[in-house]
Amino acid sequence: MKFINLKSILSSVAIASLLTGCAQTTGNQTYDQNQNAIIGTTLGALAGVVLGNNIGGGSKGRNKVIGAVAGAAVGGAIGYSMDKQAKEVADSLNTNVNN
Repeated sequence: MKFINLKSILSSVAIASLLTGCAQTTGNQTYDQNQNAIIGTTLGALAGVVLGNNIGGGSKGRNKVIGAVAGAAVGGAIGYSMDKQAKEVADSLNTNVNN
């Protein structure tokens, strides 16, 4: 069984920190209309780094980057569609629902 090394964990945390910095703060509450897209992008990038490190052959660094980019794209797309669907439901109910 392969173990994730410290560099993988630190790079994953750094990516997650950069991506979650997109949230907007209003008062004591953090609010963003694309909250699911941000979460999906972050989790997708983290999962991609881990999978790229453990599955791919050849250059580990290259595999991590490819995995992070692919995971972020897929996770962001799924999160965006969830945000869009939540907005459509809120609009159809004529409410200000925030997920």
